[in-house]
Amino acid sequence: MWEALKGEPSRLEDGAGRLRYLVARGAEAPLRLAEAEARLEEARARQTRLALNCAGERARLEEAIREARLARARLLRRKERTAEAQLVRSPVAGRVVEVKVRDLRPGDVVVEVVVQSESERKIP
Repeated sequence: MWEALKGEPSRLEDGAGRLRYLVARGAEAPLRLAEAEARLEEARARQTRLALNCAGERARLEEAIREARLARARLLRRKERTAEAQLVRSPVAGRVVEVKVRDLRPGDVVVEVVVQSESERKIP
């Protein structure tokens, strides 16, 4: 659409220039020149409105992108905090051999984890 509007004012300007020449020579009525200039002004106004609409839409989309990036960053931080809160630190390095659920409450789970230490597995 922009490409079509981009060439229209120059085409209308050429037509108006020819009509100005013809009106100056008395070969064309001044009314036709006034109509051509009105069409030229309309085309320029449409072009300006489209440019403003595009600029406004671009600004809106850029703002939406910024908001989406901020939301993504907030969600990643929340995910990291949640993962950190769920992390269980064990004083013993080893392999998990058993997990038992001891208590379930809304928003809370108590589990018992049995870890086989590295030294227990290397018994000769």
